Amino acid sequence: KRDETKFAKLREEADTARREADRAKAEAKAAQDAAAKLAKLREDGEAARREADRAKADAKVAQDAASKLAKLREEANTAKREAERAKADAKAAQEAAAKDDIAGVSSHLESLAKAQQTIYETLCRMPEHCDPYIYYNRVRPFIHGWKNNPALPTGVVYEGVERYAGLPQQFRGETGAQSTIIPLLDATLGVTHGNDPLRQYLEEMRDYMPPLHRRLLERLEQQPPIAWYVEEHPTLRAAFNPCIEWLARFRDKHLEYAGAYIHQQNPQGDQTNPTNVGTGGTPYMPYLAKHRDETRQKLQA
Repeated sequence: KRDETKFAKLREEADTARREADRAKAEAKAAQDAAAKLAKLREDGEAARREADRAKADAKVAQDAASKLAKLREEANTAKREAERAKADAKAAQEAAAKDDIAGVSSHLESLAKAQQTIYETLCRMPEHCDPYIYYNRVRPFIHGWKNNPALPTGVVYEGVERYAGLPQQFRGETGAQSTIIPLLDATLGVTHGNDPLRQYLEEMRDYMPPLHRRLLERLEQQPPIAWYVEEHPTLRAAFNPCIEWLARFRDKHLEYAGAYIHQQNPQGDQTNPTNVGTGGTPYMPYLAKHRDETRQKLQA
């Protein structure tokens, strides 16, 4: 009987030991799961922190980009206002000359020179935000036109445009020559250019200008240029010559950029992105220099 009691007690202790072992095993499993969960939470926390840091950095970049864009817009608007002021002053100086208003001509020419200086200084800043490699390889191919473009010798068919009757069309590409600012200064100051392919091209570019702009140029060209009035009134040379010089310097910088942003990027040329013609489709290097020189010929000694 004593043996049975002892055996029962041993069995009970064994059962208790098994239960303790099972509980210990369960607690170890729970501790392991908790440790794994904690490790995952820590990992998730680190990932969340990294995402937060990245988001903060992206927000800072976006904020800086927005500030830079706002500044560029402000500078662009300033440049636009200066260009409008230049056009207004050139037109007003020509009108003052027609009225034989020497003081008025002098005042408007001085104001025009200041506006031209601002325009030139703005042009000089182009490399700040426009890299020559990026321009030539990533921007220029998309602003070529379909006229005098070796890659599209017959032009482009505009599907669905009834007025073109399915026939290929040839249009010039985007170009600063479609702006009225420089031709207006030429017309009012009296800068003329000998017959050459660039001059013919510039005259063709008027077809791409708004009708009112074209009519303004035509009207100004029908009036005597300021240069004639200055020849009759030499005291105006001090106000007139800076306008000519700033116009020549603008053309100097344009010629420099044509070399740096186009010709030097691929001296051998490329049929899909040719360097021997501008985006408008005309040979540019020799004629840009010629027009610059013709501008300086108007300086009055």
